[in-house]
Amino acid sequence: MAGWSVNAKRVQRTWRAEGLKAPAKQPKRGRSWLADGPCIRLRPEHRNHIWGYDFVSETTHDGRKLRLLAVIDEYTRECLAISFSEGSQATACSRRSPSSSSRSRRHGS
Repeated sequence: MAGWSVNAKRVQRTWRAEGLKAPAKQPKRGRSWLADGPCIRLRPEHRNHIWGYDFVSETTHDGRKLRLLAVIDEYTRECLAISFSEGSQATACSRRSPSSSSRSRRHGS
């Protein structure tokens, strides 16, 4: 890396001294259960207390779209089920129940 190693705060002070507008700092993202959003979010306290889901889409080597629905335990961060469908419709993937199209892993079994 060419040049000097300089602290970001020093760069901001120099920019302000020269009358330049320094870029605004972006706020750090907080935890979702601490947000002041429109709904009350609970913090997970034990296993199987709160589950989350997320749609993930991938493209195969031949160009087809693959949609995955992952169900995750928020406390243990364990993936409980994965359901998949080919195509671009998220509703087609969510119509199936995760227990019928995937395998569930549990501790101790």
